[in-house]
Amino acid sequence: MAVDALGQIGRRAEAAVPDLQALLTGDQVNIRWPAAASLVRIGGSAAKAGVQFLLRPSVPGRSRYDATHILTAPTAREALPELIEAAGDPVLRNAAAEVAENVSAYWRKEFIPDGVTKLVHAKDPAVRCVAAWFLHGAGQALELKEVLAVLQETLKSADPWVRRHAAHCLGSLGANAKDAAPVLSKLLEDTDEGVRDAAAKALTRVRPR
Repeated sequence: MAVDALGQIGRRAEAAVPDLQALLTGDQVNIRWPAAASLVRIGGSAAKAGVQFLLRPSVPGRSRYDATHILTAPTAREALPELIEAAGDPVLRNAAAEVAENVSAYWRKEFIPDGVTKLVHAKDPAVRCVAAWFLHGAGQALELKEVLAVLQETLKSADPWVRRHAAHCLGSLGANAKDAAPVLSKLLEDTDEGVRDAAAKALTRVRPR
């Protein structure tokens, strides 16, 4: 298929980007997903539209599993920052966080682009939180103490989604995150029920037994 071939060509197919972007909303529904995958593989400015489509699948039968499969390929390297930054979009953040966590296990730290590492200092706390967790999963590309610092800082975010996600990540670290117990304990009285639940679950995992 010509659309798939463009993705295999990579950056040399940049001239086809406008046509591929148009296919994302075109009448040929079965072409939309391959077009998004090709945009991801072409990289550069094309990656954002491709990633956003993959996180907002509108093609029957497609899922976040399919998005994960595409974004674990070496040709998707340039799209990783766009995946992490998508956590800043309230519509995409759940998918972005889930796919980023799944994808991270397939990337070795020496292949992580600088654009991802810089996102732990992003203005948006959701992006910082997802970036830190991605880097931890990618061969511990970010030292544990730095991961903990970002997660504990984002626990104090005004955004309940960020607090919930940070608590979830800390819980996944188990006893390595025991120093976060006091902050997590305060969240047991959070105004958001989801945050309270995430904090309670995290506390059962981070406290030494």
